[in-house]
Amino acid sequence: MKTLIELQSQIANLQKQAAEIRLKETDRTIQEILSLMKAFGISHADLRRADGAMRRPRKVRNRSTGKQAQSTKRTSKPVPAKYIGPAGETWSGRGRTPVWLQKLVNTGHTKDEYEVKGSVGSRDGAPS
Repeated sequence: MKTLIELQSQIANLQKQAAEIRLKETDRTIQEILSLMKAFGISHADLRRADGAMRRPRKVRNRSTGKQAQSTKRTSKPVPAKYIGPAGETWSGRGRTPVWLQKLVNTGHTKDEYEVKGSVGSRDGAPS
């Protein structure tokens, strides 16, 4: 029966041999991959693009419970237009004021002039 020291020495030798074999096989495999890439005209950018496409979204876990969090995707309905411009442009009234409306306001017009009559949130169409 072998002693613990003999087994540990044997393990260390086997790990060293495995590392050497892995290094040789890695070099050979890389060369094979490069030759296949050259033969098929595959670039490094192609590999990066393919790698990004194959990655799955990371599963998010709730910190307090450790359970997988519910999806944060929301399905929203389009917001109806609150303003309409002279050329038919529309804006819901949310977010940054569009350029077409800002230009009109800068030339002396008011937003109220371009408000869609009867739109949700407008003074004209809202019940009193």
